[in-house]
Amino acid sequence: MTVAAVPPQNETERLARLRAYEVLDTNPEEAFDRVTRVAAHLFETPIALVSLIDENRQWFKSKQGLDAEETPREVAFCAHAILQDDIFVISDATQDDRFKNNPLVTGGPEIRFYAGAPLRTSDGLGLGTLCVIDTKPRNPTPNELENLRDLAKLAMDVLNLRHAGHRAMEEAQQTAKLDTLQNSFIDSVNHELRTPLTSLAGALGLLRSGAVADLDEETQSVFEVAERNTHTLMKLIADILDMSSIEHGDLELNFETFDLLDLTTNIVEEANANVKDGGSRVAIDGAALSQAVYADPNLIGKAISALIKNALRFSPNDSSVSIHVSASIESVIVEVADLGIGIPLQDRSRVFKKFFKLDDSGNISGAGLGLSIAKRLIEAHGGEIGIQANSPRGTRVIFEIPRTLITQDQQSAHQPRL
Repeated sequence: MTVAAVPPQNETERLARLRAYEVLDTNPEEAFDRVTRVAAHLFETPIALVSLIDENRQWFKSKQGLDAEETPREVAFCAHAILQDDIFVISDATQDDRFKNNPLVTGGPEIRFYAGAPLRTSDGLGLGTLCVIDTKPRNPTPNELENLRDLAKLAMDVLNLRHAGHRAMEEAQQTAKLDTLQNSFIDSVNHELRTPLTSLAGALGLLRSGAVADLDEETQSVFEVAERNTHTLMKLIADILDMSSIEHGDLELNFETFDLLDLTTNIVEEANANVKDGGSRVAIDGAALSQAVYADPNLIGKAISALIKNALRFSPNDSSVSIHVSASIESVIVEVADLGIGIPLQDRSRVFKKFFKLDDSGNISGAGLGLSIAKRLIEAHGGEIGIQANSPRGTRVIFEIPRTLITQDQQSAHQPRL
């Protein structure tokens, strides 16, 4: 009578993990066959197997010296081996009451000696074994058992690498699909939304101005709200397209030498021109000095503008946002400080992620792209950006970029890209 092994206590979890590896009933693979060849050679046995135990069978992922693809679980030596913490050794199966009537002993392949090292996951689940089998009794040496342990660990490493590789491939395929969908979406945004919104904004501007017809105050107010919302949508679309260009490496950097303080002053003047009565205003620190920098003025301007808009968005009415421009020997530094709600320490890295919004109440506008775009533009220039608490309250965003990324002589031959 054959004595079948009892299932381990963690059988449900063990089987789920085995299925997650997606290895059962797959074709032979050289990496596993190499392990069993080495095991058979080192032990000088006619049979070596990588055996996996599912609900009803032991299935051989790799086999040397055996034609069968699988055997029933109730006769499997391996089903006993996965219950052990270390190598399961049967020196002579004909002398062991559990196996002497086993059909794998009384008939082919006429097992006498068996040694199986469990294939265990990092949390101790036994999936199967690396085993060596002989048709004559024998007692393995300590050195042979140590070699079997090492080879079993190698087989498990191969299994884990295989699993990781398959997951990476699936993720890459999913990413490719998402990229295709994203590109399609971006094309739709660009052609189906931006163009008609631009036309709509122009038409609303004409109507609001009275160029088409005289409007009463109430109607003009309606057109003003519509025009403002249209421009908000256009800015959001511009941000989405900028982010897409950055992520796909399609945004070119056109370097030139310019005065960073002059650029910042122009951006501040434009921001203040759009401030309504009682709103926050932007001021450049009087200690700021002219600073020559070799960079892309358009993209650095976008970054500064995004930081200013973000600071204004979180600033209380009648407060001010301050800008300070300074320099070290090798770099220029811009600080944008507000007196707003501040950013908790745990959120200071998260605010640079796409679509992250510090305030989800809906009371503060914005899609959560401004800081993410600014960070990527700064880093594309070889710079860094970070957040500090402002005193007595609020937030201070500081970025630093090198004065030069490349020499003037290289400018004509070099077209940096994000």
